[in-house]
Amino acid sequence: MSPSPPQTSLRLLRPPFAGCRRARRARRLRLHPDRKSRSERETLLTRVAAAAMAQLHRASEAHERLVSENGDLKALAARARADLENARKRAAREKEDVARFAIQEFVESLLPALDGFDHALASMETDTDAQALIDGIQAIRQQFDKALQNHGVVKVEARLQPFDPRLHEAMSVEKSEKHPSNTVIDVVRDGYLLNGRLVRAARVRVSQKP
Repeated sequence: MSPSPPQTSLRLLRPPFAGCRRARRARRLRLHPDRKSRSERETLLTRVAAAAMAQLHRASEAHERLVSENGDLKALAARARADLENARKRAAREKEDVARFAIQEFVESLLPALDGFDHALASMETDTDAQALIDGIQAIRQQFDKALQNHGVVKVEARLQPFDPRLHEAMSVEKSEKHPSNTVIDVVRDGYLLNGRLVRAARVRVSQKP
């Protein structure tokens, strides 16, 4: 029988100094039994610090987002102020234009009457017919009256009307047996109403019983 190979000891297969490291670790744990708990606390603190850093990062992102939104809101507010100022200026210009050109339609309605005056004056140089001239002037007056009425301007009724201090201005008082007292017997200057509001009072002469 051939001799059996020699048995290799398991202790020889272990890495060198492995037993020494285990011994030193065991010795450290015996000398410092709280080292394991300190390692757990360090792990917990590391996790807490990591969570705090993550929360800080999220807070920083939220702050940047708010700063950006604040800038957008400021720009929007600036545009709104500019638009409001432009609208205010445009409204002021439109109001000024309305005030300047409010009587344009009224002026246009008076132009035919002015044309009639020009024609009457031109005809006076060649035509000596007095009645034709009178008729022309009366036609022009009718044009004026029509233009005024179209814009709410009417003459104050005064002649032979009871004296009304709200519409009439007495220039003189004359004794008269033909008219009752406080009756307008003559109109010195016509008065006018604009849409029911007095523009100019009529100057009149008023009767009084002798």
